[in-house]
Amino acid sequence: MASVKTLLLVLVVFLSVVPRLWAEKVSSIHPDGSLALDNGQTVQLAGLELPEETLRLLPILLGGKDIEVRPDTAPAEGPVPAYLFVNTSEIDMPFADKFKTREKKVMVNELLLFLGAAKVDRSKPCQELDGFLRLEDEAKKKAQGIWSYEENFSQAPVSPPPVS
Repeated sequence: MASVKTLLLVLVVFLSVVPRLWAEKVSSIHPDGSLALDNGQTVQLAGLELPEETLRLLPILLGGKDIEVRPDTAPAEGPVPAYLFVNTSEIDMPFADKFKTREKKVMVNELLLFLGAAKVDRSKPCQELDGFLRLEDEAKKKAQGIWSYEENFSQAPVSPPPVS
């Protein structure tokens, strides 16, 4: 009986350590929005177009935090498109009741769309495209983030003002 308890204790300790074994840290963020990881790999947030404002947000959101990387389809060359997950305990989420998390983790790609801090990149394949389009549409309807001013510019008259 003691060996079963010991085995269970070892299993619990192992399972609590395992997620950290595959965790990475972002070492730098490139001007194009790609992220250099401590393991030397370069990834980009799959399915997203990142405006300049969001590039300034990424170090705050990801800096010094353990992230889990789930690759999407790898391109022939360049950064690997990926889904990044952060523990919800590592970020301040006052809107947590309105945002779906996955077992105490939040997908950064989804979070940026939910906040209106990114657009869906429709030019490349993405496994999460349908869900991303729904999040983008919700952010547009609520005029969140970039959609608070993006829609105003797209509805502005195209003709120049009259000359006096």
